[in-house]
Amino acid sequence: MEYRSGSSHLEKQIESLLYKWREGEIKTSLFPLPSLKTIHILPIQNYYYEGMGIKMYFSSNDLNVTGVDGFSLENLQVQQSDRNLKISIGIQIPKVRVYTDQYSLKGRAYRIYPINGQGYMTITLFNVSASLQLAFGSADGDLGVALEDFIFDYDIGSIQSNLEKSSWPVNEVLNSKGVTFLKDSRESISSYLSNYVKSYINSYLKELTLIQFVKKIEEITSFMI
Repeated sequence: MEYRSGSSHLEKQIESLLYKWREGEIKTSLFPLPSLKTIHILPIQNYYYEGMGIKMYFSSNDLNVTGVDGFSLENLQVQQSDRNLKISIGIQIPKVRVYTDQYSLKGRAYRIYPINGQGYMTITLFNVSASLQLAFGSADGDLGVALEDFIFDYDIGSIQSNLEKSSWPVNEVLNSKGVTFLKDSRESISSYLSNYVKSYINSYLKELTLIQFVKKIEEITSFMI
């Protein structure tokens, strides 16, 4: 069931901003929100994975992610004080597709079988539930509000993968146990996103107080409500 607007004025403004973001890029006076229609992720270099009977190194060109703009808002909570702003968001996405024009992997399966692969890769995730928690803070009245904490978590219903020219049993394992693989990778995925999001947002917030930051959100969303 999709989220129903809360009573908080700021909560309604953030809700409006999220729904507007589904439509495309938003250019704001605070920081730009890039389009969700296709999200670009930097290349992966020699990522090592061990689990489900497989040991391998994986690399890829830029990853492209589509489907995120189809999210529905399931939960939104905003807590605000003089020195802190906490935002909790829960979303549901029917289908997310991750693809790249070039991947490569090399390793072993079940200690016996050498595995390798190289070529086009596409992975489709179905029924994705994700939660995000953002905690902003600053000393009272001081410049330099910062995103102090960013927590990302997710659950996936099922996965369908196609790694072109990959040896047995790479696709078979991903299709049957891919959900487990992504659960095992939660910590590294969350850490990567946390570092990226905090660095990106904080580069724009260092000259603002928390009060100014909240007012900026109100200015951005006032024409959307």
